[in-house]
Amino acid sequence: MILEEFLDKRNTLIHRVDDVPGWSLDNEQGCQIAYQFVNRLMTVDESVRDTLTALLVVWQKEEDIKTPVDHMLGDIDTYRKIVNHTFFEKE
Repeated sequence: MILEEFLDKRNTLIHRVDDVPGWSLDNEQGCQIAYQFVNRLMTVDESVRDTLTALLVVWQKEEDIKTPVDHMLGDIDTYRKIVNHTFFEKE
């Protein structure tokens, strides 16, 4: 599950970075491994953030909650698709 991966990678980066096999900022190979780890964490973070934002936006619109940033949210259908795909549509 993506949230589990996010939490694991985040906690590893913050608390146990030495547990990442090959991680080193002292040589090219270690830096490449560090880059790959952090890049994956950023990708997972983006997915988690987008999903939670979509869930919040759909809930906000359905409850008719107005915020100062409503104009920045764009098309509600985009967010609704993310929420439906993540939480309701199963293949």
